Amino acid sequence: MFNQNCRWCEFTILTGTQKVVSVEVYNPIGQLVFSQPVYNNNIPVSLNNRESGLYLIKISTGEEVIVKKIIVE
Repeated sequence: MFNQNCRWCEFTILTGTQKVVSVEVYNPIGQLVFSQPVYNNNIPVSLNNRESGLYLIKISTGEEVIVKKIIVE
């Protein structure tokens, strides 16, 4: 899906046939730093110039919520 360790962090989430409603990214202290409604199957995400740490990506499909971890170095 994406490279989980990144310095200059830009990536695209490819959803395939699964319908995604929204994507949110939270920083190491739990603050929302990125939020985007989804209108197609390619979701560009940029975490450039963010502090180093573990970020959580929350992908909502309307039926389920998927949470993935990403490390920004």
